[in-house]
Amino acid sequence: GNPFLLGLTHAFLGMLRFMEGDAEAGLTEVQSAQSIQESHRDYEGQGMSFSFLASIAFSRGDVDEALGWYRKSEASFATVGDKPEVARVQCETAYALLAAGRHEDGVQAFARAVRTYDEVGSPRGVGQALTGLAAAEAAAGRVERAIAIAAAAKAMSERAGVVVVHPMAPGVAERIEALKASIPREELDALIRSGGAMSPAEVLAMLAA
Repeated sequence: GNPFLLGLTHAFLGMLRFMEGDAEAGLTEVQSAQSIQESHRDYEGQGMSFSFLASIAFSRGDVDEALGWYRKSEASFATVGDKPEVARVQCETAYALLAAGRHEDGVQAFARAVRTYDEVGSPRGVGQALTGLAAAEAAAGRVERAIAIAAAAKAMSERAGVVVVHPMAPGVAERIEALKASIPREELDALIRSGGAMSPAEVLAMLAA
């Protein structure tokens, strides 16, 4: 049969087995997919398989292994110029760093994801990356900046009519909301106003300042 379809089938079967609770069978299927894809230089398929392996490692709590697979996945997608998938992997990488408590690395990774999602014109992706960026800024102790970035994410998602909750980080928006209690009302209103008016490029410029 077609080796590209065969590889993809093994990869999706693997993820399905894993979601059904059979981690060992899932891993075997994805590794079979990766072997087929490597032998046929199917970089798009490899990117997907590496991404699945990263998700499996992350769900087991092995963040370092997940980050290694995410690096391979991003490189594979970049090889074939699949920027939407590059952006997705960058965003998942950033959420993995955030989960590992590597907040400053998370800030840099989320900034990359914001930039790439903005380049491909994905409001949902930009919103997910900005929400994660706000969480990373808050975790690093920069609460005011976190609130402004969260306001930017909310305003953009509302304008585009999309939901920006990311499956790797449920509850992030609620945690940002809880931080608002520590800010005086007048200052909070100003932060939300200024943040809500910011474009992705302006958020990135603020980070670089």
